[in-house]
Amino acid sequence: MDFLRFLKTRHSVYDFDKTRVSVRDLRRILEAGRWSPSCHNTQPWKFIVVKDRKRILRLVDCCTSAAFAIPPPQLIAVVLDKTCVDISNVCAPNVEHGLLDAHVCCGTAAMSMALMAHALRIDTGFLTPNPVIADKLLEVPKKRKTVLLILLGKERKGAFRKPKTRKSMKDIVCKERYHA
Repeated sequence: MDFLRFLKTRHSVYDFDKTRVSVRDLRRILEAGRWSPSCHNTQPWKFIVVKDRKRILRLVDCCTSAAFAIPPPQLIAVVLDKTCVDISNVCAPNVEHGLLDAHVCCGTAAMSMALMAHALRIDTGFLTPNPVIADKLLEVPKKRKTVLLILLGKERKGAFRKPKTRKSMKDIVCKERYHA
């Protein structure tokens, strides 16, 4: 399968059955995140695998737009290590830009994990947690912040699936400079 067709077949899932991801597949998903590119190879992330049902429910409850989600049997919390900009600002002119770069790196790692999961026929969804609540639930230390949850499992049979549409290329691609 070519990559574009592969991308088009992936969709976000928010209604999961109880099927857990195998240890072997979970390891491969985490390896994909580990090998993701990062600014100046800072790897500003830590991944927390969560399988405890009560903790998953509380994490999903603290997310924006989670009212519709049927929680997965497990998830990966992506934690941003803000100390990466304290060590060196080699990728950015200041701490603010360094943190922005670090957030992008965490998003890249999350997408790598979602694509690996898709290759393994495992469904994923993304939720953005309230970091104050998520950090407390996950016992994340200061100078770190939970920035994203990757839901992992199998889509429940009969789950609602929003039609997958995209804007046209002419609506999103500009040449040389931004234009409306």
